[in-house]
Amino acid sequence: MATQLESSSIEFDFGEAAFQGGLEIIALVDSSGQLKFGNQAFHRLEEGQDPAEMQPVLTRQSIIQACRQAYRNQADHCFEIKGSSVHSPDGWYQCRITLLQNRNSEVIGTRAICFDISAGKKGDERLERNSRLFDEVQRVATLGVWEWKVHEPNVVWTDELYRIYGLHPDRHQPTYDSYLEKVHPDDRERVRSTMESVFRDHSSFSHDERILRPDGAIRHLHTWGHAEVDESGQLTGLVGVCQDITASVRATQEIEAERRKFELLASISRTLASTLEYSATLEHVARFVIPVLADWCAVFRLTEAGKVEPVTTAHVDPELAPVAVDQFSPKPEDFYRAETVIKTGKSIAEPDITEESLQEATVNPVHLERLRKIQPQSCLLIPLAARDKILGAISLNYSTSNRHYSPKDLDLAEEIGRRAAIAIDNSLLYCDAQKAIQVRDDFIANAVSQLNPILTALTTEFQQLKCLISSSAPDSLSQFHELEHLIEALNQAYGRVTRSADDMHDKFA
Repeated sequence: MATQLESSSIEFDFGEAAFQGGLEIIALVDSSGQLKFGNQAFHRLEEGQDPAEMQPVLTRQSIIQACRQAYRNQADHCFEIKGSSVHSPDGWYQCRITLLQNRNSEVIGTRAICFDISAGKKGDERLERNSRLFDEVQRVATLGVWEWKVHEPNVVWTDELYRIYGLHPDRHQPTYDSYLEKVHPDDRERVRSTMESVFRDHSSFSHDERILRPDGAIRHLHTWGHAEVDESGQLTGLVGVCQDITASVRATQEIEAERRKFELLASISRTLASTLEYSATLEHVARFVIPVLADWCAVFRLTEAGKVEPVTTAHVDPELAPVAVDQFSPKPEDFYRAETVIKTGKSIAEPDITEESLQEATVNPVHLERLRKIQPQSCLLIPLAARDKILGAISLNYSTSNRHYSPKDLDLAEEIGRRAAIAIDNSLLYCDAQKAIQVRDDFIANAVSQLNPILTALTTEFQQLKCLISSSAPDSLSQFHELEHLIEALNQAYGRVTRSADDMHDKFA
């Protein structure tokens, strides 16, 4: 705003005494652009400086040029410029150029007042630097800060909090209600109850929550803060911090999943090793995967005739177990997916079962209706292979728990399939060995039963011959000895046959 003077001339008493001792730089320039007045601070500019080394900063000439420019533009002007100040050789000044008018509102010159703002500038620089550091800390720590004055509808968010929520500051104005809408439905009532307690008790708060981003992604946050009150104890606002702990939560979940995986594998291995009975082994396989890796499962075997048939089925809900069993039909074509796995030796994974894929997996409306009753949502079919032989397949299914299989679940299921196949193969080998032992025992028993009558008859005849010889006199002594040797040889042969029969019986008994 132009300043009006009492005289048409700029040569007047401008309170020079008041300005001579001040820190401000004062200059008056007339309409012809000539300097009419400069205080001591003005004249001290550039003192002791080498003109060749002077930088394009505040100088006496730059002030006069600024006044002339303002006069030509007929407009006040304000700018900031570097210059030597009492605080620092590299100080800052704010220069205000004002038009001077006479009583007739005619512009007769300009006035320049330059204030030393070095201290404030450094404070601004520190504030800006601290702000950058604060933003960097928020970014690295994924921390967002918010503030809400309860008498105002909107909540103030930092830029990092917008990034955490996946929102843009120019397109979203946060409020308390919009915040609650973004909280995961399963956490919303708990969070609402916590905040209502804060409103009532003016207390601090700390809780974990999940939010839904616009793209549908779920983020895990840890939120804490406190209430602000006035002198009368009335609530005036809330200040809080939100930290995105999604990475930490997922890492913890992965570690827990790995722990459960190893525990499951160890438990399955111990149980499968505890029995060699075939049907018990299959039941153990079906029982142990529920509910950790399936809501229901079915085990198929490949018969000696090359047919695929279900052996056992288990369901997390005992009431639905008969329904799960009922979905299988004695028709082999209903098991074509299990047959595919057994034929190829490769797993089949369907993370998301759609109505279309459900229809493709069935051969008739009845079969389709059976499957719909158990609500399959995700499925894995794993071959049971051992010693380069496919023994069967296992079907793992999620339904009522609303879970879906991941690649890691497939890896775990295939490892369970390998261990189960080894146990099943051992059971089959044990069954085969038991059958072989039974065949051997039957053969030995039959051989002994046929040999015993012969030995009995030989024993009888030998005793009779011995009695006959003892009652008859030989023709000569030589014939007697010859007959005696013959009897002894016969006796030894009998002994060998008897011992062989006893050894065979004892060895294979």
